[in-house]
Amino acid sequence: MSTTGSTPAAPPPAKKVTWLSKVGAVLGDVLKAAATKAKPIADIALPVAEALFPQFKTEEVAADNLVTKIATEAVAAEGVAAAAGTQTGTGAEKLETVLANVGPAIDAWVAANFPGAKQVSAASQAGLVNAVVAILNEIDPAAAPPGQADTPTS
Repeated sequence: MSTTGSTPAAPPPAKKVTWLSKVGAVLGDVLKAAATKAKPIADIALPVAEALFPQFKTEEVAADNLVTKIATEAVAAEGVAAAAGTQTGTGAEKLETVLANVGPAIDAWVAANFPGAKQVSAASQAGLVNAVVAILNEIDPAAAPPGQADTPTS
């Protein structure tokens, strides 16, 4: 009798369950139970989340402030580049400037809202900044408040 044959494959690594996916799963179960044919789930998701997690109201305000800070820093970095005459080709430098100014605020937000959580990686911080910048880049300049879109840059 031969002992040669295939060895059993190692089991796949367990999928990491994040805080967000765990909370999202609970919220999803509640939404499934609360959903009616007359009202799509998307229409009731925010009120249900707010009712289940009223403690996050402060975090919502802090997150809004954080996004506003990122947007302000991005606009400032863009302005400095324009004033220096290097409007194009300095994306990495502008990102680095914004990250230097908002990275600590991102870490502070995480630490304040998720005690014991580790600092956010530089890649995730850059992703957040890039996402805000992408949104700002999609906004039509004509949609800016009066006096902002038509302000000369020179």
